[in-house]
Amino acid sequence: MTLLFSSTMAFAAQLPPEATDAAEAAVPHAHLQTSEWILLIAILVLAITICFFLIARRFRAMHAGMDHLTSMLQNRTEAMHELDEAKQAYKNLYDLALVAIFRSTIDGSRFLAINQTGARMFGYESAQEMLAMTFPREVYHPPDKRTEMLRELELKGLVQNFSASFIRKDGSIFHAIFSSKLNREENYIEGTIQDITSLKLAEQRIGESRDYLQNVIDAIPIPVAVRDTTGIFTLANDEFASAVDIPKNQLVGKHSRELFPLSAVLLQEEYDRALLNAKGKATQRFEQHNPRANPPTTQLVYENVLLDSNGEVAGLVGAIIDITARKRMEEELRKAKERYRNILVNSLEGIFMATVDGRITAVNPAMAKLYGYNSPEEMIDSVRNLALEHWVHPEKRDQMLKDLIRTDHLSGYEIEIRRRDGEHIWISLSIRAVRNDMGVLEAIEGIAVDVTEKKRSVQELSVRANTDPLTGLANRTHMEQSLEHMLAQAKRSQKNVGVLFIDLDKFKPINDTYGHEAGDTLLREVSSRLKVRLREADLAARMGGDEFVIILWDIRSVEDLYRVGRPLLEELNKPYTWEGRELRIGASIGGCIFPDHGNTPGELLRCADKAMYGIKQSGKNALHISPANDSCRIES
Repeated sequence: MTLLFSSTMAFAAQLPPEATDAAEAAVPHAHLQTSEWILLIAILVLAITICFFLIARRFRAMHAGMDHLTSMLQNRTEAMHELDEAKQAYKNLYDLALVAIFRSTIDGSRFLAINQTGARMFGYESAQEMLAMTFPREVYHPPDKRTEMLRELELKGLVQNFSASFIRKDGSIFHAIFSSKLNREENYIEGTIQDITSLKLAEQRIGESRDYLQNVIDAIPIPVAVRDTTGIFTLANDEFASAVDIPKNQLVGKHSRELFPLSAVLLQEEYDRALLNAKGKATQRFEQHNPRANPPTTQLVYENVLLDSNGEVAGLVGAIIDITARKRMEEELRKAKERYRNILVNSLEGIFMATVDGRITAVNPAMAKLYGYNSPEEMIDSVRNLALEHWVHPEKRDQMLKDLIRTDHLSGYEIEIRRRDGEHIWISLSIRAVRNDMGVLEAIEGIAVDVTEKKRSVQELSVRANTDPLTGLANRTHMEQSLEHMLAQAKRSQKNVGVLFIDLDKFKPINDTYGHEAGDTLLREVSSRLKVRLREADLAARMGGDEFVIILWDIRSVEDLYRVGRPLLEELNKPYTWEGRELRIGASIGGCIFPDHGNTPGELLRCADKAMYGIKQSGKNALHISPANDSCRIES
């Protein structure tokens, strides 16, 4: 305003003389105009001030708005950061959850999502691997379990605590509790799977032990009572009243000494002092015998210090559990363990437990003796891998483990072992798989029985059934079976099989002249000469009397058959000796080849017999192979 007043005065000083004179001539009027000017100027200044005030206020409001907007943006940034942290925390919880969390299509064609726990539960290294390789409809065991779940899900929209079994990547089965929810709008199922295989296995083991374990899981009443620091009962439940056989209304408000024998109370008070003198929380438990009960009982007493709001001892709270049955069970269990130990030690059958990699963890004396060790301890300390060190064919253990993983039990599994002293024997195994909580095979337990004599008897019977008793060659039945197998293999591998039919010449006169003993000796010598000339893949058989058949594997042509047959004929024509006498015979040999002369054992034998018969008619003691165009194939 000062600046404005000064400007006004300067303006008046610049007026022309005439204006000044006029002003002086009209002084009263001029003074009135000056006042009006001053008032006008004051009003103008006031208006300008008000405008400045309003502009400043508006500016402050705009500044405050900008501060508010800045604060909102900062808060939004912080909220987005917190949201990202929450998302990461949720993802961590999702992956680290103790249960499988999944989402799948309703038709079971694919998993939409699975957490890391779920992937490991199904035997996969990662969730991505499981999503790529697994179809929901193929993991249920049995498959119709999923149909049952879907039926209930369609009906209720929600399934909780649904028992199901699932198939892992390795084919093993695990049991689970399944909960799921149906989202019809998005066309998917989501839920959780909790592995309860360990519980299933625990139930199975309990059931296999003894019936006494059932009593342990039966409901047991838990008596509870509260006493103050002086020993007066302030609270008791019905179970406690029933356990001490005193009505509840006679317990509350009374001291222990008024209710129970003094000897028992004095012992109780001794225990109580230890708790009452403790600082802060304290717990103790002890057993007490109640001879007044019929029959007498044993009880387990739990006591805890009861603290008030200031942390001071206000009394004692206790619980009594009747453990008479448990004590009896413990005694029975002790006796059962003793009986089991006696059975284990005195059993004539080998009993053992081993790890998957073949390390022995437990054996009884019979098992150690079976393998040639002096004691179980010696066998456990000496053997590092049972299969590698004692199995004649250790590679069979891998197949045994695969069968055991698939079936959990194997019975009558026979293996040949090498005892510590080098002797070979046969044992029969009856084994059971021992799995961990995840259902993975971690140990093997079972029984081993020596079946060497049985095995040898079976082998001897097999030899007798397939061998000619006089010569030791294959008999007719075994020859025909072997020929059939060779032909089947030849058809698959496109090989040829040769057949030689041999009939001895001049054998009957020797047999008639010198007797059957001479004839049998000659037949055994013929068999020896035949076996010497044959390869391991070939077979010599006695058809009966003085007839023999040779089966030759992988004979390429008729010429090859001649190259084998001629040395045989020469060998059979060499002289034989019996009791100092030189005997001579010959042989008529006919031959044919598969597939040129036939496709079946019957066709080939008839064709070779026909070729041999031709030799007999034409002079004997010769070799003849049917030509490739021989018609013997179609003859009956």
